[in-house]
Amino acid sequence: VKWVTEYANDNNVGLYFLSAIPHGNDMPWAVQDKVFWGQQYFPHIPVFLGPYSHEKWMRCEPGDILIDDRHSNCAEWRSAGGLAHEYRNWSDCKEWLDDIFKS
Repeated sequence: VKWVTEYANDNNVGLYFLSAIPHGNDMPWAVQDKVFWGQQYFPHIPVFLGPYSHEKWMRCEPGDILIDDRHSNCAEWRSAGGLAHEYRNWSDCKEWLDDIFKS
């Protein structure tokens, strides 16, 4: 997060957390917990909600970047005109970001 925050600040681009409401709405505190978590650990990064995972792509503008651990979210994001990386580990993600930012 520190590396991406520095890049965003240096290049005057937005940085946000995009999370989702649990599919069955069966966890009443989930939304509030996600926002509180973001505010506690990363107060400089706003938290947006999908609202549901399968709707994250609706937040995509052409060229927006999504880093997500879910393959379907990444595929839908790309279909909406964005760039997406399926997160598995930081070293692969950083390499992907370096390639994206160089172009």
